[in-house]
Amino acid sequence: MPIYLMIKLVLMKKYLFIFSFYLFAVNAFAQMVNEQKLLNNIKVSSSDKNKVDELNKLSRFYIYYLPQNSPSYSNKALNIALEIDYLDGVADSYLNLGYYSFRIDDYAASEKYYSNAIAYYKKTNNKIGEGSCYQLMARTSNGLGNYEHSMDLLLKANAIFEEIDYDIGIGRVYETIGDINDIFGDYSTALENLTYSIEIKEKNKDFLELSRSYAYLGNVYNHIGEIDKALENFNHALKLSKVTFNLNSESYVLTKLGDFYFDLKDYDQSMEYYKKSLEITKLHSNHWGKIRNQQGVGKDFYLKKDYLNAIVFLNNSVESAKSINDKEGLMNSYELIYKVYQDWDSIHRAFDNYKLYALYKDSLYNRKKASNISMLQNQYNKKIILKEKKASELVNYLVTSVLVMVLAFLLLLFRRLTFIRRQKQIVEKQKQIVEEKNSEITDSITYAKKIQEALLTSKEYISNHLTNHFIYYNPKDLVSGDFYWVCAVDDYIFFSVVDCTGHGVPGALMSMIGNSLLNEMIVEKNLINTNEILDQISNKLKKSFANKQGENQHRDGMDMVLCRLNTKNNELMYSGAHNSMLIIRDGELTEYKGDRRPVGFYLGKGILFKSNTLKLRKNDKIYLYTDGFTDQFGGDRNRKYKNSNFKKFLLSISNQKIQEQGESVEKEFNRWKGDCDQLDDVCVMGIKI
Repeated sequence: MPIYLMIKLVLMKKYLFIFSFYLFAVNAFAQMVNEQKLLNNIKVSSSDKNKVDELNKLSRFYIYYLPQNSPSYSNKALNIALEIDYLDGVADSYLNLGYYSFRIDDYAASEKYYSNAIAYYKKTNNKIGEGSCYQLMARTSNGLGNYEHSMDLLLKANAIFEEIDYDIGIGRVYETIGDINDIFGDYSTALENLTYSIEIKEKNKDFLELSRSYAYLGNVYNHIGEIDKALENFNHALKLSKVTFNLNSESYVLTKLGDFYFDLKDYDQSMEYYKKSLEITKLHSNHWGKIRNQQGVGKDFYLKKDYLNAIVFLNNSVESAKSINDKEGLMNSYELIYKVYQDWDSIHRAFDNYKLYALYKDSLYNRKKASNISMLQNQYNKKIILKEKKASELVNYLVTSVLVMVLAFLLLLFRRLTFIRRQKQIVEKQKQIVEEKNSEITDSITYAKKIQEALLTSKEYISNHLTNHFIYYNPKDLVSGDFYWVCAVDDYIFFSVVDCTGHGVPGALMSMIGNSLLNEMIVEKNLINTNEILDQISNKLKKSFANKQGENQHRDGMDMVLCRLNTKNNELMYSGAHNSMLIIRDGELTEYKGDRRPVGFYLGKGILFKSNTLKLRKNDKIYLYTDGFTDQFGGDRNRKYKNSNFKKFLLSISNQKIQEQGESVEKEFNRWKGDCDQLDDVCVMGIKI
């Protein structure tokens, strides 16, 4: 899918979060398209360590998108890493194998691989790797119903992540803790922890794992009876899982939608979702999902009184659960089977399956249910006694049954109270940790800013091609709608300063598009004339943002100056969109204005960009800038800085060394702004020939 169509989908969303989410989706799609590039990297790796790293990257890629291909690459990486004693490579390979095993519900293998990975991560003091293994092992324990062990592992992982300020790991830990809160009925704490997890994941763009958090949130709202919020979160989780190609998550959400409509007694709709999920689990080796969906379809048939089909699906769920030793799955399946046989008037089979249900329930919760078995035993005996004894004996049996039911009720009440006490202990322990650590949790602003800066041309690259330069880059918010860009092709050096529509997340999204399109036009399409490059980018943007009627209603675009410097003869070609280029030569400043139109949406049809060429001399100084500096309010009278003052200021510092000019520009901006709020992103580039 072309990048501009992906971006068009993003801009149709109402919520600001979707802007940053689709930024991730574009990258995820690009990774899928570049699968061959990953394979090529393995072939051309210059060292065994690099080869191990590339193999593990490809393994992780396949875990999400084609899991059956993942273990072969992990095992190749593991063998090489062991041979060359590359400890981090060994640990990464074991981690990938553990996560793959978890994704296919082979919990025993998953725990073994995670334990091996932890041992190697400890040797290299890799805290992120070690903490991630504990967090993933906790999810495995959840799948096995071992919640106390899961909580112990989560506390270990959280302590490590807090120590190193690793927010992505903290977000994943709180997701699993919220799920446990929900299981034990502490819904207010579950809502708090899951909301916190979602906030952290969205800030850190952890979108592959985000859909499950929304699904867990839907579970909680469903349990407290807020069905509208439950359905809203389930549908949102389903959309996220589809956009990120996360089949495991999509299957899980479909199962939960089946549960949702089951609770509403809409058994046809419920069965539809269960069957959709079941098809995905068969294709994706998701045993856990396969078991739950077989149980779901069986429940729907049971309540529709189609007992034969109910038994078929429930027996299939038993076989699936046995294949991965899923005790909770076996418990639930046997419970449903005994209820079907009980209503089907097959008390003998009902009793046999109830014993299996009670056995697994005791194993999971460490509580004896002998009285329940006795109750069913008495019901079974009643069928025999009624055939052999007189009707007068029925009264005695009914009295016994009532007593057994009362005893069963008391035992169930005792078990519930015991669970509540255990749950409160867990919650109090977790709450204590949160209160102790809350003051130490920092905002993820720095990390978000690093992501934005990673999209910019690196300082090393610019210094290699433009020796004498400075760049003053000052975003207004976490991320910026302004960006600078440099690219060397043969004898040409292209450089540009760009001001995208808006600032913050929308501006950052536009800057990502602009950066990508500049690379596409110059690096991929080999265009060298600056006006043609701006025309092509403008056409791409207009097509991206056009509505179904073909009308360009979006005012999204970019103001910029694009320059091409011929390093052999110092000839400079430039084109401008609204913005100007300034050149200082021998103490005189000349302004070269751009065309009076932006790159992107423009009412004037058929008007193309112009290019101009001039010969540069040694010691000429070139300045490109956005309007964030000149439009800033400040000074004694709280007025705009204005272009005229900016030109005078540049002339006043033009005799300084070019790097010192950058420092002076920063000081001047801060002096003028004073205590006023910064109004826009700021970017200024200076180059000395």
